[in-house]
Amino acid sequence: MPLFKKLDTMSKMARNTTAGKLKMAAKDSLDWFKNNVTQALKTKINPSRNQWAYRQFGHTATKEFKGAIRSVNAPMVGSMYFFIYDAKHKATLPYFDAFPLVFPISYTQNGFYGINFHYLPVQLRAKLMDSLLSLKGSTHDSAYGQKQYLRLSYQVLSSIGNTIYKPTIKRYLYSHVKSKFAEVDSEHWETALFMPVENFKNGSKSTVWKDSKGKI
Repeated sequence: MPLFKKLDTMSKMARNTTAGKLKMAAKDSLDWFKNNVTQALKTKINPSRNQWAYRQFGHTATKEFKGAIRSVNAPMVGSMYFFIYDAKHKATLPYFDAFPLVFPISYTQNGFYGINFHYLPVQLRAKLMDSLLSLKGSTHDSAYGQKQYLRLSYQVLSSIGNTIYKPTIKRYLYSHVKSKFAEVDSEHWETALFMPVENFKNGSKSTVWKDSKGKI
């Protein structure tokens, strides 16, 4: 089934799936994560600093998902990435995600702004992704062939017809990114979206998600 046809059903699936089935889906997603993402997150600053990630998720790679994740030094607007982040003002922030799942939307002089789906509970992640599907595009990558992405910008987000994106917009500084960027192939966006790997510091995910709902 084509990627975007599958994604069209995500919010319906999240609404109608039982807690048990969601737990199973989360486990499948986490298994995929263990086999793929951490291979691409080889730290570029201090290897010992990020051993928690490698210990928790492992390093094995499977044939099925070989090539699904690639390690890059810099993110591109409209593609999906995992990375390890150490917030500049972590001592005073009420909370922050140390392991974002982000679609960058614009660049700054020393970093970028992006949509971090981890700031939403799974049902709202699915609903937001459904809203973004009309922004899909494709381009040819010399190394990886045809590549799908989202045509994202602040202006575009303001026109999608809802405000779910508002609590997800975060600024990231390159100097505080503590790993490579693990780019997720578009075929596996759905899997990555439902993975329970958010890593909030200074606050619980229930607090974060409650605050996010209040901002929508």
